[in-house]
This record gives sequence, C-alpha cells and structure tokens, in this order.
Amino acid sequence: VLEKRHKVWHVENQKGTRREKLELTLPQGELDFGDSVFIDRCEFVYLNIPAKVNNIQILACTKLDVMVPDLIAAAEINASKNVQLQVTGALPACIIEKSNDVHLYLSRTSMDQVEVTACASTGVNVTLPPPTEDADPVEVPLPEQFITTIVDGKLVTKPTEHAG
Repeated sequence: VLEKRHKVWHVENQKGTRREKLELTLPQGELDFGDSVFIDRCEFVYLNIPAKVNNIQILACTKLDVMVPDLIAAAEINASKNVQLQVTGALPACIIEKSNDVHLYLSRTSMDQVEVTACASTGVNVTLPPPTEDADPVEVPLPEQFITTIVDGKLVTKPTEHAG
C-alpha cells in the first residue's frame, strides 16, 4: 500500500531485497505540511519525502532509510530494526521505542531544538553536523545504561560513564 487517506500517507508492506533497496518517493505536489506519514512493515526500503510534513510514524520496519526536509511535530520509531532517518531541516522531537540500530542524522537547524526520547532501544546513534566547514560530522551514541542514586530523598539518574 502506498496511498493517501485523508491527511495520512500510508506506506505499508513495501519490500526490497538485500541486493536492491526499493526506492520510493512521495509525490511532492500532493504533500501538504499538515500531512502525516505512516510507514508500516517495510523492509529494505529507501523513502524520500520531498516536502515538509507534520509527523512520521515508523512501525515494525527493517532496513529502512527515510529522508525528509522538515517535520512540524515529531518522528516516532517503534519496534523497528536498522532504521536511518535524515532530517535536513527542522525536527522538534524524535521518539524511539523498542527499536535496535537506529541512526538519526540531524541538521544544524534541528540539533539545537530536538528532544530525543529513547525507551527500551539499543544501538541508537545521532550524527551531528560538523562543528566547522572543514570538519567531519560527529556521531554520538545515546546512552543505554544508567545509574540511579538517591540524593536528598530524590532519585537522580545519570548515564553510566566508562573510563578509557
């Protein structure tokens, strides 16, 4: 399924192969900034969303690459594996739940405003734009392990730090 119903684009059960990813592009002339994009059970797919949309929901996908210029609300990734999301403009929030090996590529615009929430997920990495023109992008892993202590009767949680 690759269709628009009301204000929601449904990209469902699209499958490429290990040898050749299925490349899909939503039609730019039919996209509206109030639209949502729902991506469900796709495998080995590259999806280009060429215009600003409200939000993206990714569910139960494997080996999915998504490119989008701007999101008004959020990107949600749930129960997925090996997902890459590249946002070249604004991204206010990204929620990652029960997913493994997620890579989020941020723009200069989004890196100062985005809130990334991860729950029950492993291997989540964020690539930030280079700090200077002649530098390389910076890849940073999201912490997976935390230490909680009690300080003055309140729980204080910090990511585990490894020396080395």
